[in-house]
This record gives sequence, structure tokens and C-alpha cells, in this order.
Amino acid sequence: MILLTDFINKYFLMNFLYFFILILALSCFFHFLLLILQKIRIEKREKKKKILEKKYIEKIMETLYANKSEEIKIKTPLEAEALSNVLISFVSNLTGEILHKTLKIAYDSGIIAFYLKKCTSKNWLERIEGFEKLAPFKLYEYKDFYIDALKNENNSFVQLQIIYNLSLIADKEIFLFLVEILSNTHIKIYLSLKFIEQLFVNALKSMLEKSKNEELLIIKSIERVLLDDKINIDVKKSLIHSLSSVSLNSAKDILLSYFNKASDDLKIAILRTLGRMGVPEICQLIRNTYRSENWILRTVSAQYAYLCENAVEILIKSLCDNNFYVRRSAGLALLKLGPKFRNQIVELINKSDDRYAKEMVNFILKRASNYA
Repeated sequence: MILLTDFINKYFLMNFLYFFILILALSCFFHFLLLILQKIRIEKREKKKKILEKKYIEKIMETLYANKSEEIKIKTPLEAEALSNVLISFVSNLTGEILHKTLKIAYDSGIIAFYLKKCTSKNWLERIEGFEKLAPFKLYEYKDFYIDALKNENNSFVQLQIIYNLSLIADKEIFLFLVEILSNTHIKIYLSLKFIEQLFVNALKSMLEKSKNEELLIIKSIERVLLDDKINIDVKKSLIHSLSSVSLNSAKDILLSYFNKASDDLKIAILRTLGRMGVPEICQLIRNTYRSENWILRTVSAQYAYLCENAVEILIKSLCDNNFYVRRSAGLALLKLGPKFRNQIVELINKSDDRYAKEMVNFILKRASNYA
């Protein structure tokens, strides 16, 4: 048998292995030491930051409520981080004159300028930090700055943050710009429908705050988006879902008129939105959709059938459906009916020969009694 020691001196090999093991041991020791030092450094930094935050809270409270005009200026990145955290907590919970005073502190202290500078950094992590910190301040006057930054940005994560910032300060122009960007996006990472929906929730809230007496113009902008065939269907779906989140019930008429032109996916979104709004006009649509060949349409129709006068007829039909999810949705809707209609449906189902309908009704009623 051939051994390595036949070609290399065994004492040299043994010394080399000892030396190599020693180097590895020293390397592990120094890595561990560096880890401990880094932990101590971070803990000391966080402790300093908490002390600064406490000091800034006291100063801001005095400025806002005791009319003391003590100047606050930032000199280091740690001071900027501490002060921005405090100011963000304030602007997120204040309104009116107090909010304007807080924003003035943000400008005068140099926080806004500090993070605007970060937005132009060559390092994408600094850019995203800059935009993220500026978002809660809702800087309407920097609308053009955000739009230009988005057009020139190559990093997808920074693009998403800029889009989020724009949604918080949206007017009609920004709203349509966001729709265009989201429909013809160059962003390389996947955008979830929930994220797009949240963007529209932010945008609609911003528009409603700015134009309290111009709700009709907002409705017209929404209608324009829905009727535009070039707009991505996922964008339309997210926009429709967002309407119930901002309680924009005045949009029900355009949803009702658009329903027959819409694809099944958009019909489902419209039914869900009208159902969450709780508007009785949804029954005009459910009369047809609960018999649809599309099982998802039947499921959503059964879910909101309790809003209709002919709920008994719809729910009996849905409880006898051959799809489990339709039956389950009808069973849950059953719980939202008054005792009179509920008992009437239960009695009719129990007299029927449909074993699956009976099982679903009994399961739902038993579940309801357990949580009662």
C-alpha cells in the first residue's frame, strides 16, 4: 500500500499539520474576539442612542407644548438617527398645528437635509435608508425630486422605496404616474398584490386628505384607470380592493357599471370590495354570479349573499354546490343571517338528500356554538 509518507518526510508533514492547526485555532480565537468587541461596540452605540432619544424627546416636548425655542442641531450620524426616530414617532401620531411645528423642527435641525443627501449617495444602502427615513415626513414639496430619483434609479429595492414615498404624498398627477409605473414596471423583483394594494390605499388617503371637496375628481381618475385596456390587470385588481380599505363607498357606481365589461378576476375583486363596503347594490350582481361556471365567483357570491333579500334561495343553492369552497363560504354566510332565515335554511337542508350540504351546515353550526 502506497502512503503519503513514502513521498514526504513524515516529520515535515507532522510539523506542517501542527502549524496549520495552530493557525486555524488562532484564527477562530481572533474571530471570536472581534465578535465580542463588535457586540460591545453595538451595545454602547445603542445605549448612547437611547440617551440621545430621551434628550430629544424632552427638548421637542418643551418646544411644542412649553413654547421654549431651544435650537436642536445634529452633528453626527448617531445624533441624526436618534433625532429622526423621535421625530418620526411624533409625525406619525400628530395632526394640525403641532404637526407643522414638528416638521419645522425636522427642517431646522438639519434632519431633512441630512437624509436628502443620503438619497443621492453612490451606495444603494445609503440611498434606501435616506428615502426610508424621509417617507413618514410626507414631503409634498419634494414630489419632483422623488419622480426624478425614480427615473434615474437602477436598484429595484430603492425603486420600491421611492414608489412607496410617492404613494404617501399622492395627488391626481402622482396617482396616474404610479399606475403607469406599476403597469409598465422595470422593477426586476416580484411585486405582491398586497403591496400594490397598500400603495393605492396610501395614495387614495393622501388624495382624499388634500381634496376633501373633490371626491368626484378622484372617482373620475379611478374610472379612467379601470377603462384603460393598457393597464395591467393586477394593478386594476389592487386598486379595486383598496377602495374598501379607505371606505370610498361613492365609487360603488363605477364598479357596478364596469362589472359586465370586466374579466372574471376583476369581477371577483369588485364583488369582494362591494361586499366589504356592505352596500346592498351588490345583490344586483350576485343574482347572476351565484350560478356562474367559475367556482371562485360562486364562492364570493355565497360569502356576501346574506346582504340580499333572496339570501335563502342563494345560500340553499350554494350549500348544495359540488365545490367544497362554495359550500363552506355559504355555511359561513349562514351565521350572519338572522335566526328566522337561518333556521329556515337549516330545516330545508336537513330535509334534502344532499349529504355534503347537511355535513357543512352541521359543521358550521357546531363550530359557531363552540365559540359562542
